[in-house]
Amino acid sequence: MREVDYLRAENQVLRSKLKETGKRLKFTDEQRRQLVIKAKALGKRLFEIVSIVRPETILRWHKKPIAQKFDSSKVKHKAGRPEVDVNVERFVLKLAGENQPRSE
Repeated sequence: MREVDYLRAENQVLRSKLKETGKRLKFTDEQRRQLVIKAKALGKRLFEIVSIVRPETILRWHKKPIAQKFDSSKVKHKAGRPEVDVNVERFVLKLAGENQPRSE
């Protein structure tokens, strides 16, 4: 428990130093992933504990890879109607020829 108390105090000092500089923290994808994993384990306490970023930011980091997994914007779609199979086209033309009224 002493370690946790020390780490909390150390984090408070570091956060106050960050506020003084006014610079924004930049995280790598791996750092974001690690924070998301640890934050998920906190559950609702996430909103009480997280302090180096907003809890909403961590939730957004969590949603982004999931959304990318189901994103189909990179799949190329052809414009217009799909092509008709040659055999189907021949069959339709044959039926159309057979159904024309005969002129006498």
